[in-house]
Amino acid sequence: MGNEPSTEVDEFASPTVLEARNIEAVAKYVKKHNVKKVVVMVGAGISTSAGIPDFRSPDTGIYANLANLDLPEPEAVFDIGFFRHNPKPFYALAHELYPGRYRPTIVHSFIKLLYDKGMLLKHFTQNIDCLERQAGVPGEKIIEAHGSFATQRCIECKETYPDEEMHQMVSKAEVPHCHKCNGLVKPDIVFFGEALPSEFFDSRFLPEEADLCIVMGTSLSVQPFASLPSMVSPGVPRVLINMERVGGLGSRSDDVLVIGDCDAGVRKFAKAMGWGEELEALWEETNPDPQKRAEENAPLQTRDERLQDEVDRLTEEVDRTLGLTDAYQKKVREKLSHDKAHRQSGGLDHVFPHLARSMHELPQNLLGPIQEFEKAFTVDRSKLKEIVNHFVKELEKGLSVEGGNIPMNVTWVLDFPDGDERGTYLALDMGGTNLRVCEITLTEEKGAFDITQSKYKMPEELRTGTAEELWEYIADCLQQFVETHHAGENLAKLPLGFTFSYPATQEYIDHGVLQRWTKGFDIDGVEGKDVVPPLEEILKKRGLPIKVAALINDTTGTLIASAYTDSAMKIGCIFGTGVNAAYMDNAGSIPKLAHMNLPADMPVAINCEYGAFDNEHVVLPLTKYDDIIDRDSPRPGQQAFEKMTAGLYLGEIFRLALIDLVDNRPGLIFNGQDVSKLRKPYLLDASFLAHIEEDPYENLTETLDLFESKLSIRPTLPELELVRRLAELIGTRAARLSACGVAAICTKKNIESCHVGADGSVFTKYPLFKERGAQALREILDWAPTEKDKVSILAAEDGSGVGAALIAALTLKRVKAGNLVGIRNMDDMKTLL
Repeated sequence: MGNEPSTEVDEFASPTVLEARNIEAVAKYVKKHNVKKVVVMVGAGISTSAGIPDFRSPDTGIYANLANLDLPEPEAVFDIGFFRHNPKPFYALAHELYPGRYRPTIVHSFIKLLYDKGMLLKHFTQNIDCLERQAGVPGEKIIEAHGSFATQRCIECKETYPDEEMHQMVSKAEVPHCHKCNGLVKPDIVFFGEALPSEFFDSRFLPEEADLCIVMGTSLSVQPFASLPSMVSPGVPRVLINMERVGGLGSRSDDVLVIGDCDAGVRKFAKAMGWGEELEALWEETNPDPQKRAEENAPLQTRDERLQDEVDRLTEEVDRTLGLTDAYQKKVREKLSHDKAHRQSGGLDHVFPHLARSMHELPQNLLGPIQEFEKAFTVDRSKLKEIVNHFVKELEKGLSVEGGNIPMNVTWVLDFPDGDERGTYLALDMGGTNLRVCEITLTEEKGAFDITQSKYKMPEELRTGTAEELWEYIADCLQQFVETHHAGENLAKLPLGFTFSYPATQEYIDHGVLQRWTKGFDIDGVEGKDVVPPLEEILKKRGLPIKVAALINDTTGTLIASAYTDSAMKIGCIFGTGVNAAYMDNAGSIPKLAHMNLPADMPVAINCEYGAFDNEHVVLPLTKYDDIIDRDSPRPGQQAFEKMTAGLYLGEIFRLALIDLVDNRPGLIFNGQDVSKLRKPYLLDASFLAHIEEDPYENLTETLDLFESKLSIRPTLPELELVRRLAELIGTRAARLSACGVAAICTKKNIESCHVGADGSVFTKYPLFKERGAQALREILDWAPTEKDKVSILAAEDGSGVGAALIAALTLKRVKAGNLVGIRNMDDMKTLL
């Protein structure tokens, strides 16, 4: 189950519920456990054998084919702004993709077979081709995350459009118009920037109920769909049938990879289940025409022949449909180029196309405040670049002898894992709410591991208790874990990776002096002291065979854990309650280590702690609300960058902006209503804004319910539009500023392309955070419009668990090699070998 695609499944990592990590063992599991809640997640790869190209494959994907046509950029065909201006290219493409032109694949019939056997809990699809429906899967079992051609409506008045008329218009590649208002009609496909269907959000937690998860034909590169597999409960097998490993699948002990063609993969699965003939018969029913069956058995075209046929057909169709003169095409391209430059210079309508539709409907007295908010919270390209230039200087200053606002802490993690790390390690993750203990075995297969873990609730009284109470409680949890999982065993000493996610000064990897408590802790007798010796002393008194091999920060753990499964990972980030990043520098680039005479090319992981960027307020675009947050915070003048980007503060910025309107423009919003709850500082968090942005309804009923339940305020529809716009602006600013830290590290290290492993509640749960950050990176780093993202921010592996174990393993590898750098007590470390 390594980083490289392989047709072999992992034979080394011991599964928890499966007999082995192969498809035959999955079949046995299904029969033995009477599996009845299968969740299936698919992408365009399951439809390619039907003749429908996927979107992103080089050379053969839809976007690659459209690039050969005369469009400003391939993605424009799914851009709502472009569609309003010129819907004909979309309908030329719709003519090719419309349901009825293609036969379902055997994968679609496999999904139907799961339904027929009463095993299908829900089918999540990114596809818009309706082939699941055509194969006979009922609509109530399907979640079309990106919409589909199944229904259509006017983009202006929302009037539905008759199915039969739609079919007739699309078959002629003509543009349908609304019978009621003559507005453009569009299939209910999600265009760029539009909200996903409400059915997706209503069902997104269903994977937690699954007793089997099957993922097929997807790159898992688009959020929030990409996060669905991670919602499957631990211990539930996940099967990936795909051309390559994606989305961290393979990291769990009961994950099974079937790398290759999806059709072949489901046939293999069906054979293992004893369903082979039944599946083939079911698929045969989808194509009753004998002539077509004969055609399917004809020799396949080569890849180049299929590509050329596709390009020729689409080119001819679009040319015929558009019928544009060269002069007019040039005029349109110039207009789009101008619009695109405007969008990249700070306009947000390309990200939120519904705004162009709704803003003109607002009362004039609300348009002024919205425009003021837009001016205050919009960070354009030139400002982003200015911030990044200053950011780079601050990073370098933090590495200097004198230091700076950004600490740039040396972690004494001196290399990335190479996949050859072996052994069993404990990991202790001390977070703000829970204490997690993990046992992680790094197996023979590169990039693979087994994990057993337990969580323990941190008692509320412990937050303000004593140091002795803290260490005793942690020892209790470790002892309970060891006794539960190793009862009666004569254990050798276990190395422990301790994730201590609080600011600490480290002179050694197994040493750390707490600078100050955060996250609501105020335990007496710990600040200013090394946190390792008191824990080890209590463990020794209890006779527990545990030794701290590494004390780490969760951000450094995120970097190392992500690099273990993806060699392209160069940066680890946290976008959550706080913000931070870690990366690998060279000793020769760290002046404050010059006195140690280390080899100049020695890798050294740096924990930036860059929430303190621009504490002097030189370059960050502060609003009056940011000033209030800083002034009223426990530490004014500190953590300036964090206060503008972290989840802890986004809700408070939003609240302050609304209170500003209430107090300084009486009667403008919430007129005559009790706003006393809105006056409570930090009542709202980032999730409040996220729920507003996720509201899928035109009348914003979910936002209305949110305001009523949380604030006892009932906004009007125009007021709801205002608060949605405000939430979008604050969320977008946070994402765009967050991208500056990543861009600064890339610039400093001359990194042209890499993966960034990201974790934290804002990254994983805030809608469009990743997409907005990616757009900002594109603007900052000047990628050409046709270039793919060179720096991709992806979901990270388990930094505080797996990362801690890996860093412990890397430390012991150094000890074995005699590398003493950054290790306090070599003799103690040798007892772990």
